[in-house]
Amino acid sequence: MQYQGWLEKPHRGRKTSTQSVMLKVSDILTKKGVQAFLEVDFTDQKLSYKRKEESLAKEALRDGKFVFKTNTNLPAEQVVTSYKTLMNVDRAFREIKNFLDVGPVYHWNEKRVRGHIFVCVLAYLFEQEI
Repeated sequence: MQYQGWLEKPHRGRKTSTQSVMLKVSDILTKKGVQAFLEVDFTDQKLSYKRKEESLAKEALRDGKFVFKTNTNLPAEQVVTSYKTLMNVDRAFREIKNFLDVGPVYHWNEKRVRGHIFVCVLAYLFEQEI
């Protein structure tokens, strides 16, 4: 593992504690999204890990499939179609904002947020008509 060197040398004269190492490892695994698939142990200044085969097998069953959680009563096919359409809308908004050279816009009140969304939807409809 690339962090073994970090674990072996002291930081500012302090020895690494088991708790600090496990917190760092947990943070890294969470950021990478793999915490459910590895069992990590730190003993005698050595970091070791083992794959959780059962978790990997469960994840393999879902591999390549969409999992949606929604609060609508729409049929599954319609939910998936709506989601895929959303990707097209996001792409169109990104293209419009890049063309207009609009950076991130931060609104702090509801009236301005609604106005911004209205302009974006209007621009999207305009693009679709052209």
